[in-house]
Amino acid sequence: MIRRIILLLMVLAWSPPVFAQIVTPGGGGNVTQSGGVTGGTCTGGQFVNAINTSGVPTCASPGGSVPAGAPPQIIGYSATNTGEAETLGGDATMTRTGANAYSITVTKSNGTAFTLATAAIPLSIANGGRGSIAAPSVGQIDVASSTTAFTPVTMSADCTITSAGAITCTKTSGTAFSALATAAVPLSIANGGRGSSTAPSIGQIDVASATTAFTPVTMSNDCTITSAGAITCTKTGGVAFTAFATAAVPLSIANGGRGSTTAPTAGQIDVAQSGTAFGAVTMSGDATITSAGAITVTKTSGTAFSALATAAVPLSIANGGNGSSTAPTTGQIEVATSSTAYAPVTMSNDCTITSAGAITCTKTNGTAFGTLATQSSSAVSFFFAGTPAASSIVTFACPFSMTVPTNFASPNSTAVCATNPAESDAYTVKINGVSLGTITLSTSCVPTLGTATTTTCSAGQKMEVDAPATVSGTNVSIVVAVNR
Repeated sequence: MIRRIILLLMVLAWSPPVFAQIVTPGGGGNVTQSGGVTGGTCTGGQFVNAINTSGVPTCASPGGSVPAGAPPQIIGYSATNTGEAETLGGDATMTRTGANAYSITVTKSNGTAFTLATAAIPLSIANGGRGSIAAPSVGQIDVASSTTAFTPVTMSADCTITSAGAITCTKTSGTAFSALATAAVPLSIANGGRGSSTAPSIGQIDVASATTAFTPVTMSNDCTITSAGAITCTKTGGVAFTAFATAAVPLSIANGGRGSTTAPTAGQIDVAQSGTAFGAVTMSGDATITSAGAITVTKTSGTAFSALATAAVPLSIANGGNGSSTAPTTGQIEVATSSTAYAPVTMSNDCTITSAGAITCTKTNGTAFGTLATQSSSAVSFFFAGTPAASSIVTFACPFSMTVPTNFASPNSTAVCATNPAESDAYTVKINGVSLGTITLSTSCVPTLGTATTTTCSAGQKMEVDAPATVSGTNVSIVVAVNR
């Protein structure tokens, strides 16, 4: 041990001069000094800045200081090299949890408190979700499979839908559309319409103005009518009613009445009970009568009829037969070949019929139906699933030319809400990015159709509906009516 100490002292004695380098926050440099550092005192907060050739250090103070503060504040700068204690706020707060440890808690985003941040997956319908993680195939739609979940299904039966949202309907309740699908507007009398698009005023009635059209007119002259259908007549042929209108009840036979107040039951007939009165009686004996006036005779003078004992074969049309003995083949129908006979024929030309009675028509007057005969294109529905996001957009690619009518009316656009909005929500309708106007939903989901000019969405162009910045309600459908 003593030998090691002596060896260490000898090494120190032979060592070359010591060169010190002072590197400090305030600067400093290399100081060459052979020998020790002597003298000099730095006060609290100072640091050694340099050592002179005599070995005496010089002191300096930092350019700034640590600002006063308290947990959980952090140090920041209010200006260049000027520190300050700062408190974290806004969307997050910070808590000192221990030595050199802090915890940050975030409760908002851009000043808005989190709502569904901890909601379970899948997001429930109550929270605006679909209650299911089932992924849809291309072109499927969501349909409620229970009160708590939607499931993607493929639209079928009367209609189909593409992944672009284009719905094609060819039937209604399983029955293919008839030729009325392409009937002109207004619907003609031949097609069961009124042949006119003239709107009536309150209390007007339809009267034929030609063989092809009805026109709304105001009832006048002898009678008037209210909007509730109550008719008041004060004349006949322009002549005012006489006091006969107040004749005694029951109206006498002399005045054209039945002289009785006895009410008949269904199917009874009036038979004179005296020279001054009829009485309601039930037909009996050889015949009976229904309330529709149908008389059934089963006897003659009390003797029952035989089963057409004297009827000719084939049974004549007059006797309820078809006047023919020709047997039909499967799928044929009977058509009168004369006033005395029907003959079985096969339906052809515009339509055919199966033995089950199913009629298929592919033409009208020998002309094949166009594509519109099996398409419904009277409206485009824009569906905002769940709660619409602020300023969200639902788009539709026009597959063919369709025109949005003036002011969204004739036909009228409409809307459907699963949950009504809490405020008045104005949805903007655009074609190729150009605004047509707005459809504003009330708090009861009643649409107010805004001013809009007639605009055509050509094939390939985009029609869209933009939700407002402030919006509510759920599963909102804006149905924009179109003409083709």
